[in-house]
Amino acid sequence: MKGCGEAGAIAGILAIANAIGDALAPLDINGFDGPATAERVWRLIRAARH
Repeated sequence: MKGCGEAGAIAGILAIANAIGDALAPLDINGFDGPATAERVWRLIRAARH
């Protein structure tokens, strides 16, 4: 059984993933998979520009 305090933490991760996906959409990057590290996002942006 999950504790009552865990529900709020799960939604935050999804909100961040959606924000990253929205930010990468103009570069035609779809289906971003985690982990959402700065290096990983940067590499996706650089790969899309080349």
